[in-house]
Amino acid sequence: MELHDILTNLQYFQPYIKKSHVKKQLNQLQLFPTFDEVYSQMRQENEDSYAWYITCLTLVKGIELGELNLANLNELIFRLLEDSLFKSYIYKLNSYNIKLDDLGSLSHVLRSWGVPTENVLLKNVIQSDTSQDFVISGYRVFTDREKISAIRLILLDKELVKIHQKNEDEFYLAYPTIVEFDFQRELIHIRQRGVENIESELEEISTMKGRIDNTLDFISSLRPSITFEKINNCRSTLFHIEENLLQDKRDACQQMLESFNDKIDAFTQEVINTFSPPETEKISPKNYISFAVQSIIASTLRTDDLGDIIGIRFRNSREDESQKYAQVYISDKGYKSISSDELYWLNLPVLQEQQEVEFLKIAKTFPSGFAIFTLEYTLDTLKVQLLQRSPQPDEDLDRQPTDEKYNEIIDFIVPFL
Repeated sequence: MELHDILTNLQYFQPYIKKSHVKKQLNQLQLFPTFDEVYSQMRQENEDSYAWYITCLTLVKGIELGELNLANLNELIFRLLEDSLFKSYIYKLNSYNIKLDDLGSLSHVLRSWGVPTENVLLKNVIQSDTSQDFVISGYRVFTDREKISAIRLILLDKELVKIHQKNEDEFYLAYPTIVEFDFQRELIHIRQRGVENIESELEEISTMKGRIDNTLDFISSLRPSITFEKINNCRSTLFHIEENLLQDKRDACQQMLESFNDKIDAFTQEVINTFSPPETEKISPKNYISFAVQSIIASTLRTDDLGDIIGIRFRNSREDESQKYAQVYISDKGYKSISSDELYWLNLPVLQEQQEVEFLKIAKTFPSGFAIFTLEYTLDTLKVQLLQRSPQPDEDLDRQPTDEKYNEIIDFIVPFL
């Protein structure tokens, strides 16, 4: 590719070309050690330009100086996308006409799917002559013990998308989607960024539902074929995750509550005698009173004894067709566990009776570092989203989402699916 073409196509990935992220990836790849010096030079020559554009100029200059080649740049862009696309919709991988233990047949599979002859993202940015809505612009194959464990595709819209932000000129960007066939976990991941500020009358371009449906149609069109289904038990899955993360905390409160059982029994009986609540109620007066006392006990526990869930949403009805339900949403703005809040304890009887959750927000430490992420039942399946920015007060925590953190979150979720 000519340097001018490389610069032009790099600019279409503007949201992902952040100087700090680029430097981090170059350091990991042990490439372009003079990046800072070249960046300073480019900044002096283009002092009125945005930082992302100067970063693009620096990368192109690196190729000109022989510090980088096109393969290096492709790997860099691939990694930047993997560390940026964290709005992920998860599906069960049912069947596939692929021999995972036959690595020799892999090239035929990829060719049949239409992967590019050259696995170079910047060479496959725009291909408007295709009949498909997407272009497979790059891919990775993961193997484990001479067996294919996953195939990760980078899809780009066949045409650039128009972005229109308030008080700014319109501009055009490439829109990437990661589709991963995760044979080891028997899942399909569809990872995107979002649809904010996209200007289009087409739902499959400007709405997340349209994009996901369109991506699923694309997957269904592949030959050799891939079949999948939505994660239909998603809400009960989220409930079991909530139980896993907070049950121990509730048990600690329950043990402290036991010494009050006689007094709670006596007070409950007095309430029943005085107010005569209907016996048809699903949740007993004793449960309500017990959980209220536990909320007081929880306020005496240490913060690190309270659990990792900092937000939750659930309903008081399991009937999807009915719009007659109340919804409980608890979110601790101080990034403390919801088990430190009396709202959680006062509504816990409803949660345990329903045993279904719509949404969880979790702050948890993994081997790769600290992550804040949400799990949500939406579009009839499970959505996993790593939060890229948060006002979490502990500045010592590395909150930057990464592909490694994403995989550790998926490993955490899989046993519950």
